[in-house]
Amino acid sequence: MTQCMAINPDKTKVMVFGAKDDEVCIKVKDTVLENVKSYKYLGVILDQQLDFTMHVDYSVSKAKRAGAKVSSLIVGRNGLPVQIGIELYKSLVRPHLEYAIPAWANISDKDLDKLEAAQVQCLKRVLGAKAHSSSAAVEVISGIMPVRFRKRELCCREYMRIITKENGHEIINLLASSTRVGLKFCPLEYIKVMSKELDRAISGSNLVKPEIAFFGNQLVTASDCFSVLGTDSITINTGSTNDDAKVVDVGRLIVECQGKNIVIFTDGSVCEGSVGSGACAAVLFSKSDDGDVWIQTAAVGTRVSAFECEVEGVGLGIRMAIHTKVAVT
Repeated sequence: MTQCMAINPDKTKVMVFGAKDDEVCIKVKDTVLENVKSYKYLGVILDQQLDFTMHVDYSVSKAKRAGAKVSSLIVGRNGLPVQIGIELYKSLVRPHLEYAIPAWANISDKDLDKLEAAQVQCLKRVLGAKAHSSSAAVEVISGIMPVRFRKRELCCREYMRIITKENGHEIINLLASSTRVGLKFCPLEYIKVMSKELDRAISGSNLVKPEIAFFGNQLVTASDCFSVLGTDSITINTGSTNDDAKVVDVGRLIVECQGKNIVIFTDGSVCEGSVGSGACAAVLFSKSDDGDVWIQTAAVGTRVSAFECEVEGVGLGIRMAIHTKVAVT
């Protein structure tokens, strides 16, 4: 028994990692465990050298099979629309190529070329491009990032996910103690190397992991709770599980302030993480009774926090209020 879990000898294998092709004899309940040279664990094929060549070949074969199914929907240019084909590629094919890629991102250039070739082959079919078409042109037209850049992006996302965990977390300690020998990287060390530029960009920033919850089809953050200045009787909590109550509260706020005050709703967010490409928006309900509504949006930056986007949204709302007042005057 290990941690209250019984070992099943029939499902347990032995694999020795390293340069030496040795085998060891381990018995469990008088049963000799089988020595293997590779093993699929949680969807990733591990090999003795940890170069993940076998896993790359496995991923490419699965991606090509999925790509063939997508391509079967396209007959000349009369079949599936190109944009839908690209969305199907992102949903059905690309996940096979980049599943758990931060764990095996330190692959060789030769294996990386296999992933690139599989992606370009599928995109050419979706776009109806000729076989000799430029790979770079195909990726630009389709709006799909090359695998080598996509790999770096996913490593940076994983790095952000790790460093926003609480202090003392086991994976935080592993990241700090990870090492490499020559060009042999352990996964966490490789993630750290790939994220050096990002780490320099966010140096000195206080990163906060956003707490989120799903209510119906809406994504609500912990900061989605606000009060209205000068209106003590109304506090709106958009994090409430009661969707009807949220609609009533907002509607009551607009009715109470309409004709008396300018009502401005602002928001800012970052795409897929706590730091990244961010934007903000502001919606202004006018003081008049005719119900005029002004909406403005603005891009904030490519490496900004959600807090910066929120602040920019407030600033955008203030500028809209000043502009409205000047226009009325």
